[in-house]
Amino acid sequence: MARPRTFDADAALDAALRVFWSRGYRGASLEELTGVSGGSRPSLYAAFGDKEGLFLAALERYEAQFVAPALAALEDEPDGRAAVRAFLVASAERFTDPDRPPGCLIAAHAAGLEEEPGASDEAPQRAIAAADARLHGRLRDRLIRAKADGNLPAGEPPGPLADLYHGVRHALSTQARLGRSERALRATIDAALRGWPTPPH
Repeated sequence: MARPRTFDADAALDAALRVFWSRGYRGASLEELTGVSGGSRPSLYAAFGDKEGLFLAALERYEAQFVAPALAALEDEPDGRAAVRAFLVASAERFTDPDRPPGCLIAAHAAGLEEEPGASDEAPQRAIAAADARLHGRLRDRLIRAKADGNLPAGEPPGPLADLYHGVRHALSTQARLGRSERALRATIDAALRGWPTPPH
């Protein structure tokens, strides 16, 4: 007699992440999530609680696997402009990876946030908003550092500049979801960075 297949929570989470990434929280049905998980609905609920818990776990995994490398690129470059470029390029590479759904899970969900979410998606919306705010905060912190290092003019406020390049990242995600190539996204990055404020010499 064959043994029943053991439920693999890590594999189920990876599969669910792809569904949420492609379809969004509302668009991902429990039937599809259960189907890709390799287990039953009770096993999925036992591991993650419910659809909301599964999404929150998938978002956490997304940040660890796909956002963290771009943030590492942001921190590793000593020059401020080069750091922002490395961050955007690393993002573009992941947004256009043929082995992954296109674009950014966070940016795509953030674009669809409602002012008054329903009870069923209030926590996921809060989590997406918080994840997006963390990204913006890390970018702003890096720009503050760039200003302190003399990579930006003394009178340049980092906040609006962080808004600008955070918005560029969102635009790159949208372009990728519309089928634009990594080459096209890199051209957008180069255009955006031509406006980098240069300190007076």
